Amino acid sequence: LADELAANAPELYRPRTVPRAHELPHQLARFRGSAPELTRVEIHAEPPLDSLGASAGSRLDAGVFLFGPNYEPLWSRRHAVEVGTWPVVLTYRVEVGPGRYRYGIEARAAGPDSVARPAARAREVVETTGYGDGLAMSDLLLATALVPLTETPASREELRIVPSRTLTFEQGAPVHLYFEVYGLRPDDEGYGRYRAELAVEDSTRRNLVQRLARGAQERCRGGGRGARVNWERVAPVRDGVAMDFLTVELPALDAGEYVVRVEVREPSTGREAAAARRFRVVVPPPLGGDEGGDA
Repeated sequence: LADELAANAPELYRPRTVPRAHELPHQLARFRGSAPELTRVEIHAEPPLDSLGASAGSRLDAGVFLFGPNYEPLWSRRHAVEVGTWPVVLTYRVEVGPGRYRYGIEARAAGPDSVARPAARAREVVETTGYGDGLAMSDLLLATALVPLTETPASREELRIVPSRTLTFEQGAPVHLYFEVYGLRPDDEGYGRYRAELAVEDSTRRNLVQRLARGAQERCRGGGRGARVNWERVAPVRDGVAMDFLTVELPALDAGEYVVRVEVREPSTGREAAAARRFRVVVPPPLGGDEGGDA
């Protein structure tokens, strides 16, 4: 039975040597692949080292597994990761055609299979459609840091992006985002034009954006809660791809779940595309912790 579960229903399989299974935070983002019909799936994950009992100087066994809709194995990667004094980050990329896929990510302190130890896991479904005719957008990739490497970046390679692997931001911290627009009709000089609108919303769907910037250049400021934040961009189109990146400054939001939405429209054709991403805001504990009485 264990072998059958492991092969055909891995989301149900938990060997007896895994006494506890913890959540494995991650962010999955879809971009156009090497051809319009292909999608590049990126997974950025961060294992919870404390929950796994992994200390500096130890190792993690990690892996990613991709299955078809009926759990047929399609692709996998297993590897060992050294644990240091910084958080361990896991990054995986794979190109797939249109379809519905199941994927799993796992991490566990290194050791023999006979030794019981906890694991961190994520098992979810991803759907891809490719990027054919028409205007389309990638997913929004949220980042904890994003630094342009040139004065006027024109491609992702000219940015240093630190993806958020937990989709969690501390109260008051900026939210960086990167996305790509596909299918713009460039002019004779290879530039495409679009208008965009951004909103960060809570459960009441109020726009909470305070300030929007691209690199060191301020794009606009929010005009109070509920005001729309929009801009127009002329960007180089390389191999059918135009990219954009932004830093969003928010007011001191309450702890909870929020959603960032971006909508783009090509003025010359009226075509539109949109993308959204959910994230969480947490309130950090006060510096120094709780006071235990009078000094």
